[in-house]
Amino acid sequence: MTTVTPARQRGRIASFWLIFLGLLYLATAVALITIAIGPDQDSTQPTVLALLIALLVLSIGALVALWFWRKAGLYILALTSIGLTLLIIALGVDVLMAIFPLTSVALLWSLLHPHWAEYQ
Repeated sequence: MTTVTPARQRGRIASFWLIFLGLLYLATAVALITIAIGPDQDSTQPTVLALLIALLVLSIGALVALWFWRKAGLYILALTSIGLTLLIIALGVDVLMAIFPLTSVALLWSLLHPHWAEYQ
């Protein structure tokens, strides 16, 4: 006898948040790329920009993994968010703006955790 697993439902808010974060990180990465190759590139170190871009691209990959219900995506997103927060603070940005990656992961975890518990 086979058991049928119900289709996973992440909910509208969690789906919206995943899409919103993906688009936000993509737009930020594109903006940083234009800063890195633009004429004002001497204001910020190119290695910091490259690291920020790499972390944002890795975060987008983690969000795609979360879209397909891979828990590793949440762990990768948490690690990249810690890195993004530390880099943003090191660049001298306001602390309230710098903790956005961490709060976004906490909100995402709170939205997805109840649904993961249903399928274990």
